Amino acid sequence: MALATPLGISASDVAALRAAARQTLRANRRRVPLADGRLLHFSCPSPGHYPFQWFWDSAFHAVALAHVEQEAAREELLLLFSAQQDDGFIPHVVFWDRRQLLRSQLYWCWMQSRGFGLPRSSALIQPPVIAAAVERYVQVTGDVDLARQLLPCLDRYFTWLGRVRGSASDGLLTIIAPWESGMDHKPSYDMALGLDTPAPPRQVILEPRMVDIANRAAGYRNALTRRGRFRVVDVLVNAVYVDGLRSLGRLHQLTGPAEAAWDQQAAATERALIARCRGKDGFFYDLDRRTGRQISVRTVGGLCALLLDGLDGEAAAPLLNALADPAAFALPFPAPSVAAGEPAFVPGAQHWRAGPLIWRGPTWINTNWLLIRALRRRGLHLQADSLARASASLVLGAGFREFYHPYSGEGLGARSFGWSTLIVDMLAGV
Repeated sequence: MALATPLGISASDVAALRAAARQTLRANRRRVPLADGRLLHFSCPSPGHYPFQWFWDSAFHAVALAHVEQEAAREELLLLFSAQQDDGFIPHVVFWDRRQLLRSQLYWCWMQSRGFGLPRSSALIQPPVIAAAVERYVQVTGDVDLARQLLPCLDRYFTWLGRVRGSASDGLLTIIAPWESGMDHKPSYDMALGLDTPAPPRQVILEPRMVDIANRAAGYRNALTRRGRFRVVDVLVNAVYVDGLRSLGRLHQLTGPAEAAWDQQAAATERALIARCRGKDGFFYDLDRRTGRQISVRTVGGLCALLLDGLDGEAAAPLLNALADPAAFALPFPAPSVAAGEPAFVPGAQHWRAGPLIWRGPTWINTNWLLIRALRRRGLHLQADSLARASASLVLGAGFREFYHPYSGEGLGARSFGWSTLIVDMLAGV
C-alpha cells in the first residue's frame, strides 16, 4: 500500500503532481532576450490561450517553480521585475513577443495599453501577490540574496500602488477595470457596471469593453476621477495588498534593516477594509466607489478577507461559516468563485459568441491557495488540509486546467494552465 503524506495523499500522487507541474511549466516556458544582454525565461499561463507574461500568473508560477526548478523560479521573478517602469508601476501583462499580438488578441491588448503603436505592455494592474510570492520563494529555497536584490523593486512597486491607486481618505486600492482583479466577469461587477445581476451574458461580455474604451480615451489618466466609468474597492485585491505589505515587512526584517512603515500601512489599510467592506452579516463585499455602497454578492473574493491579521476569531467566524456551508462554498470541490446560493451562480462554463464568461461559479486553484495561506496562518490546519486535498483531487482527476466544475470536478477553460501547479505548494504545508 502506498505511504500517505501528512495530508492523507499518497506519496506517489504527490510525486506525480510535482513531476507533472515541472513538465507543464517547462512546456509553457518562453525565452526573452533583454536589452542588457541577459536571456531570461518565463512560463506563460497557457500556450493556446494566454501567450504573454501575466503579473499574478507569473508570481504564482514562481511559487510552484520554487519547489521543482529553483533557477526557473528565479528567472520568472527577475523577468517580471525587469518590466517595472521608472515610477514603480508593473503592468498586468507584458507582451515580450510582440509578433504574437498580430496573431491573437491585438485589439484587446491595444485597448488596455497607452500610446498608438504596437503596445509593449498593458496600463493595468493585477492583485499584488508578488511580495507574498517572493517571500514564499525564499521560504522554500532559502535564497535570501534574491530577496535582497528584489526588495528595492518591491518597495517602489508598493509605493506606487499606495500613491496612485490608494485613496487619500482611506488608503484602499481602487481598480479601474474588472480585469485588474484578475476575476474578469465576477458577478459583483454587474452592479458596478450598472447592470442587473445576474446580467445577460452579452452585457457581461460587452460592458467591460466599454470600460476599456473609456479608459483608453482618457489615456488611463482620468479613470480614477469622478469621470471614471468603473471604480471598485475589490476585497481580494485589497486583502492581497495588505498581505503583501506584511510580507514586505517580514522580508525587510529578514534581510535587514527592518522597515516598520510597511506594517503600519498594512494595519491602517486593514482597518479601512474592515470598516468599509464588512457587511452587516459579517461577510466582506466589494465597494462601488461611485455610489459608496457595498455590492452584496458573496464571492470567493470576500472570503479572502481571512488574510487580514486584524480580523479576530469572532469577526472571522461568518467567513469560516460560509466556507463550511454546503449551501454556499462547501461544495464537493470547493471553493467556488461565487456562493452557490447567489442568483448569478453558474457552476459550469459559460460562453457568449464573443468569448467565455469566467469567475461566475467554478473553482479556481489560485484562490484556494490564498485561502489555504489564510487558514494556516490562523492555525486552522485541518480546514487548510481539507481544502488542499480537494484541490489535489481536482488536478489528479482533470489535470492542470484553468478552472473546475465545483460539483463534478470536470476541468474547464484553458489546458496546461500554469497557476494550477500551485498544488505543489499547497501540498507542501506551511
